[in-house]
Amino acid sequence: MTPESDILLHSGDAGSPLIGVVGAGLLGTSIIDLILSEIADARVRFVEANPVHSKVVAERFSRAEPCAKLDYLAACDLVLVCTPPGVTAPIIIELLNQQDSAALIVDTASTKRAIMADVLGSGADTARYVGGHPLAGGNRLGPSDAGAYKLRGATFILSPHGALPQENYRRAELFLERLGFQVLEMAADRHDQMLSLTSHLPHLIAYAYTSTLDQDSGLDDAEMAKLASRSTKTMAKFASENGQMWTDVFRGNDALAGWLEAFIGNLQRLQKIAAEESETDLLQELSHISDYKTRAGLDEI
Repeated sequence: MTPESDILLHSGDAGSPLIGVVGAGLLGTSIIDLILSEIADARVRFVEANPVHSKVVAERFSRAEPCAKLDYLAACDLVLVCTPPGVTAPIIIELLNQQDSAALIVDTASTKRAIMADVLGSGADTARYVGGHPLAGGNRLGPSDAGAYKLRGATFILSPHGALPQENYRRAELFLERLGFQVLEMAADRHDQMLSLTSHLPHLIAYAYTSTLDQDSGLDDAEMAKLASRSTKTMAKFASENGQMWTDVFRGNDALAGWLEAFIGNLQRLQKIAAEESETDLLQELSHISDYKTRAGLDEI
């Protein structure tokens, strides 16, 4: 084994890395696929509350063992917690409190500050916990659409904290880099501030826009299907059926309110320019906005 893979193993252990995954939905199953694809000798143990999803994943991956309880993950070298934000902190705390476990715990929730505060305030051994968030995956429920291709080359944010030894941060970083992630260090507060703008706000807008289509358009379903443009479908696509996750995100990230206020202000400003100023003024404003989109690489999907 290479020196980088050795850092995954407990002191004195020999054999292949044993990785735990909690939550075998779209993201968790994609991570399982990525682990087994990139680390040839790795084994995975996973815990999934939905028995149908658990069966699908177990049948798909011969080196992934379904486990009924978190207790079975105590022997793992590293555990990834891939659950909705609202239940992530209690799972992390339970894993950290397992006796005789040296597993490094990394979560993948898209909010960080509240989860980290709960974990750090729990009295658990937080030296083994690193906050994380991969900027990839998707919105669909369950493992059926999962695959390593959804994650390869993606950015994975790691949020360290004061009780985390540098050695454990490095273990997490090396593991994620071996999977092909581009690791970016970011404090939990800054993560939530930035992700509320670049991820959470667009999804909130998508839900509001789709609600407008449903409640205020006056079109029945068949008419909407015929008249919806590509832009309509693109926006509505992000009104995810994974409502529990986005409920947790919208309620768990208090930075979202400020960006929502700024967005509403920009809508009102554009409406005012269109109604009260000249055609040239409106054209200049729209061109300025479009120029930024191009400079920032936002044309690329």
